[in-house]
Amino acid sequence: MRLIAHLSDLHFGTEVHSIVQALTRDLKEAHPHVILVSGDLTQRARKYQFAQAADFLNQFEAPKLVVPGNHDIPLYSLAHRLINPLAGYHLYFPRDLESHYSDEHLMILGLNSTHPLRIRRGQLSHRQLEFMQNFFHKPHSHQFRIFMSHHPFMPLPRHFPRDLMIRRKKAVTIFEHCKVNIVLGGHSHKVHVDNLQGHYPLLKRPIIMVQAGTAVSRRTFRQPHAYNLIRVSPHQFTIETRTYVSGSFVGTDRHVFPRED
Repeated sequence: MRLIAHLSDLHFGTEVHSIVQALTRDLKEAHPHVILVSGDLTQRARKYQFAQAADFLNQFEAPKLVVPGNHDIPLYSLAHRLINPLAGYHLYFPRDLESHYSDEHLMILGLNSTHPLRIRRGQLSHRQLEFMQNFFHKPHSHQFRIFMSHHPFMPLPRHFPRDLMIRRKKAVTIFEHCKVNIVLGGHSHKVHVDNLQGHYPLLKRPIIMVQAGTAVSRRTFRQPHAYNLIRVSPHQFTIETRTYVSGSFVGTDRHVFPRED
């Protein structure tokens, strides 16, 4: 069995200290095998905000896989946004924007879906899609396959359709061909679990899209503070939502899916 913590939209710079402490306790008690963060580590891509995010994540011994979000690119400094948009991010997080992790049970790929010319909407380049296909293309592998980016691949409740990923249809075709099991994202600050088959009718197998909420930021958009714990066993996987309630994180929702290997 593998336990994966999925965080998103931490937005350091707008964090609530008491909730950060509660999340730290909950993660240390859970002992996840790997921690995944699907973007927006900071509120305004300030150096001190990246330092806060790095200090928070470095508390945990588990391997970390992180991708940037649109808030991790400077918004108000046009020169920095166009010339070196992820300069602050790279001070504390890997320069390799094709982040990946593998062990005998898991195969995880995270790709940067931000673009300096887009304020909110995400995109994947043709080169990234080719990298994705090459990474996951192991037809006899028994590993559970996870893809992560910041932006969504399907419409979300009370969210703008224009935020959907550019080249998402090509990406979803690759997910199916390469037997990706789940796709992780953030951006909406709302926990949401759904089957991409409902939005891409030509898919012949289920691919589960998992959106994380914001665990520690004040920018909740009237949603609860929450993150996901994903448990992977040989025959099924479970997505548990952990929600901040009265000073601690507790399990509030649970989805169980059979593995379609």
